[in-house]
Amino acid sequence: MAAEGAQIFQVGLAALATVGVFSIARAVFLAAPVAYLAALFYALYLPEARLLALPHEYAWMGPLMVFAAWIMVEISRRKDSAKNAYLAGIALAGIVVLAALMRSTVILLPFLLVLFFFLTFPMRRAFAMAMIVIVVFVVVFGAVFSYNMSAFGEQRIVRRSFWHSVGTGIGQFPN
Repeated sequence: MAAEGAQIFQVGLAALATVGVFSIARAVFLAAPVAYLAALFYALYLPEARLLALPHEYAWMGPLMVFAAWIMVEISRRKDSAKNAYLAGIALAGIVVLAALMRSTVILLPFLLVLFFFLTFPMRRAFAMAMIVIVVFVVVFGAVFSYNMSAFGEQRIVRRSFWHSVGTGIGQFPN
């Protein structure tokens, strides 16, 4: 029963991510037909569909990355009030840190997010949004670090397989 609930949740995330792909394509290419085509290709992408059939946290990675990109496109496109930008920054930080908790190889994304803020916003707002990401990152991974120290006696914030996961992707396929 729990597996079915996880699968339904994963399919719902992917369906919402299809809307995100449409919105991103519409903002980038400024053409509705291209956006519809991008959303259709995302919805019919078989490796992602196969992954959704398995109740596993890795099935969340694709939609989470789409949500992060969607929020980044929206906040860089709109440039509206600081309050909305900060709320979007909090949501974006939460998504990226959640992704890093599930898949340790994306641990560098929060740092790239800070760089994105400084490239997109005026210095004062970029600094404030970067501080949001840093605080969320430190709080979440501080708790993970504490847990790993108490449970395993090791000073680490990522899984043991981090460097193995990074190394397996290097040279795996020809360029």
